[in-house]
Amino acid sequence: MFMETLYSCCCGLDVHKDTVQACILKGDVHEEPESELRKFSTLRNDLMNLVRWLSDNACTHVAMESTGVYWQPIYEVLEEYGIQIYLVNARYMKNMPGRKTDIKDSQWIADLLRHGLLKASFVPDKFFRTFREYTRTYKNLSDDRAALVNRIERFLQSRGFKLSTVLSDILGVTGRNILKHLVKHGQISLPQIVSLIKGTTKHSPEEIALAVNGTLSKEQRNLLAHHLRHLDSLDELLKNLLKDTCQLIEPYQKQLNQLTSIPGISDVTALGLLAEIGVDMSKFASSEHLASWAGLSPRNCESAGKKNKRGSCQEIPI
Repeated sequence: MFMETLYSCCCGLDVHKDTVQACILKGDVHEEPESELRKFSTLRNDLMNLVRWLSDNACTHVAMESTGVYWQPIYEVLEEYGIQIYLVNARYMKNMPGRKTDIKDSQWIADLLRHGLLKASFVPDKFFRTFREYTRTYKNLSDDRAALVNRIERFLQSRGFKLSTVLSDILGVTGRNILKHLVKHGQISLPQIVSLIKGTTKHSPEEIALAVNGTLSKEQRNLLAHHLRHLDSLDELLKNLLKDTCQLIEPYQKQLNQLTSIPGISDVTALGLLAEIGVDMSKFASSEHLASWAGLSPRNCESAGKKNKRGSCQEIPI
């Protein structure tokens, strides 16, 4: 079966943590191409040797898998020198079963690129890739905080303190006051609870006193103190990171305001959306393509006239 050849010279990269296996396919589009193989380290100096090698062969089209985070320094070096890069999801370029080597993988990638069979993943520009690191770090730290809150809750439950039963937020002002008192004294009485309540609570002071009727040992108080100090440090880190993130995105404040004007979109959600899709909507052929990329469109799967229900297929964020 004849397949049209699009590029007379192209390169496939098989990327690893410490090495890059490269294969250049070069030759007239109507002839069998010649292949040239090279192996480079992922250190900056050797990546410059990769750029020079590509330049010497007049190769301006390169394809590689989006392998973990290892592709990123290679992508940035090639991008800096104006090389067109196809960063491809591994699921779209699987080789045939059989003997698998780095050399064969790089040759396979180059061959797919030569015949135009690869679909490049969406990669935002360098500014938004950096901005993504801020928003994704914020999300990871927020997840860490949520996990720590659950850890504190499990600690209290294991000691017989049912604070979450009587307070909607055990780390609100009233909850914090009670926890700090427990750290200091190990137990709490009804009059002390009354003095520590700020605002309104869904249960009476008497009910709260029954829920926290117990005693923490010195070792348990010390552990709870560590948890609370960790929580305070995460809160401070999240506050400072959000401030820096907002300062970074100031040039795109207009787009951020447009997103937050949508009901249900908070400032943090808007920052995350802007970081993931950027502001250049020409990267997506239509709104339907954007929805599909985000995993919001159901998949069509039909065989012999029968439609099978399948979940949405989301692109793996890079």
